[in-house]
Amino acid sequence: RARRDSAVEGPAALTTLRALAARDVLADPWSWAMLARLETDPTVSAQHLARCQSLAGANARNVCTR
Repeated sequence: RARRDSAVEGPAALTTLRALAARDVLADPWSWAMLARLETDPTVSAQHLARCQSLAGANARNVCTR
């Protein structure tokens, strides 16, 4: 949703991703990276980015960007 139009879809995507993260069901590092980008709290965003990096492993540099 956020990739289509982040200004319009971003808040809805953030709500959805937060709910999935709370249940620990985000399956891939790209989802964690998107959540880190959309997150409004810098501390929480950094936590999501760290989760992305742990899942992406050697590919973290290419996947986990803000």
